[in-house]
Amino acid sequence: MKTKYLLELGSKQQAKTKGIQRLVICVGIAVVVGVITGALIAPKARKKIKDKAIDTTEDIGDFIQKKEKAIKNTATDTIEEVSDAIEDVEEKTEDIAKEMKDGYKKIKKGMEQTT
Repeated sequence: MKTKYLLELGSKQQAKTKGIQRLVICVGIAVVVGVITGALIAPKARKKIKDKAIDTTEDIGDFIQKKEKAIKNTATDTIEEVSDAIEDVEEKTEDIAKEMKDGYKKIKKGMEQTT
């Protein structure tokens, strides 16, 4: 009976060992397949990432150029508006000065006539 028990125990131990060996072999095969797949796919993935990075960089550059142009246009428009406003103020100032001068002359003339 002890012999039979030892044989069964040894048989179970061999089965476990064979199972572990099979598992190790399967994991090894999976690793090899993964490495080969990675080596085959990686250049494509790298190229895709590189292309996406280039596209993104170009998009950012285009966006910046558009914003820069919009800012320049806004600044130009603002400068023109301010220049026009300054010219209007200068013209109005000259008109007011002329009117004041004319008014002063009229007042002076009116005072001279009354005296």
